[in-house]
Amino acid sequence: MKKIWMLLTIFVWVAGVNAQEKFYIYPQQTNPIEMNVNEVDSFTFSMHQDTVYIWTNNTCISYAISELDSIALPIMEKTLPAVTTDSVSQITRESAVCGGNITSTGYDELWIYGVCWDTDPNPTIYKMHTYDGSEPGHYTSTMTNLIRNTKYYVRAYVTNSKGTSYGEEYSFFTLQDSIPGEMEYGIFTVGPNKRVRFSRGSIVGDSLLKLTYQPSSQCGLYGWGTSGYNGKLLSMHDTIDSNYVRGISNISGTDYDWGYYNKIIGGGNVNHVWRVLTIEEWEYLLQTRAGASNKYGCGKIHNLCGLIILPDDWNNTAGVSFTPQASSWATNSYTSAEWEAMEAKGAVFLIASGIRDGEIESEGGYAGYYWTGNASATSDDYAYSFYFREGNNYTIALPTRKHKGCAVRLVRDY
Repeated sequence: MKKIWMLLTIFVWVAGVNAQEKFYIYPQQTNPIEMNVNEVDSFTFSMHQDTVYIWTNNTCISYAISELDSIALPIMEKTLPAVTTDSVSQITRESAVCGGNITSTGYDELWIYGVCWDTDPNPTIYKMHTYDGSEPGHYTSTMTNLIRNTKYYVRAYVTNSKGTSYGEEYSFFTLQDSIPGEMEYGIFTVGPNKRVRFSRGSIVGDSLLKLTYQPSSQCGLYGWGTSGYNGKLLSMHDTIDSNYVRGISNISGTDYDWGYYNKIIGGGNVNHVWRVLTIEEWEYLLQTRAGASNKYGCGKIHNLCGLIILPDDWNNTAGVSFTPQASSWATNSYTSAEWEAMEAKGAVFLIASGIRDGEIESEGGYAGYYWTGNASATSDDYAYSFYFREGNNYTIALPTRKHKGCAVRLVRDY
C-alpha cells in the first residue's frame, strides 16, 4: 500500500503584548478554528502518527494532518513584566510586611522579584530590597532591620531579561518604643492603604509650636501656611491675603505645613513627621471608610463643644454610649472620667475653635474651623478649611480667605 504524505504548513508570527493573541487552525474546505492563546495548554504533532493534538483547558482535541491546510502559531515578543504593590501591614519598631502581585511576566522567564524600600521616595533595587522568588503570582515580603520611628517608602519590583518594573509606592512609619502621650491611641483610615493617628491636641504658640492637650479651651488660630517657613510667620495677623502662601495647591507634608516644618513640643520635638489632612482625606474619613457614618457626631466634654471622631476599630468597650451624627452638642455629653475611657479607646475631640479675622476672634464654642492642606483651585486668596457646627452640619472644603485664623490639628502617618 502506498502512503500519501500531506504537506502541513505552519505559519509563525510575532505578536506584541497588547495584541489579542489568537491560535488558528485551518481545516480543509471549512471555516478556520480560532482559539485564545491563554486557552491552549499545549500543541504537539507527529508526522509518524499523522495527527495533531491540542490541549485546551485540560481537554484534548485531535485532527488528522491530512484534514488540515495550515496552523498559525503566535510567538510572543518579550516585554517588561508588571507588578502591583500590596499595602503595608504588621508594622513593628524594626520590621514590616509588604509584597506584590505579578500581573504580567512580559512573555519571558522571571529572574527575581520582591520589594524595595528607602527613607526617600521612589526606592529602587539598588537600595534595600528583598529577593522573594521567580515564579509568577502573588508573593509576600518582610522588611527587616528598619529604624524605629522612621518614615519609609516601599514598592514591589519584578525583573526579567528586558529589565525591572515597579509597582505603586506606599509610605509608612515604624513604631516607637511605645505609643507616645502626644498621639491618640486610635487608628483612622483616610484613604486606600492610608492610615493616620491624630495628635492629642491642636497646636498653640507664636514662636515655638506645642500641642495643647484636648479638651482645652486653648487653641491657636493661624493664617494658611504660616509655619514660619519662607517668611510666613506664625504670628501673622494682617488681613492682606496676598501676603500669605501663593501658588501652591497643597501644603500638607511640605515646609509650609505647621507640623512638618516645625519641631512640635509635645509631639516628639521632631520635624518632618506631623502634617494636616487634605480635603480628600477628610472626605474619606467622614464619608468613605468602613462604617464612616457611625463614627462621628457632635459632643460636649468639660463643657466644651466640638466634634467627636471615632477610630476604625471602635467597639464601644469604653462603657459609654455614643450617638452618631448627633445634631446637638448635648446629645453626647461626657464627664472627665467618661471621656478618658473613650480616649483610651482612640476617640478624638475637635473643639469648636471659632475663627479669627485680623485681631478679632468669633464663633468660639459655636463652630470649628480647621485648616486643610488644600488651596482653592479658583482663587489664590482662598484655601479650604474643614468646618463644623451644631446640627450635624459640616463642610469638608469651605473656601476660607488665607488671612483668616483657623485651628490646626495634626496627624501622623501610620
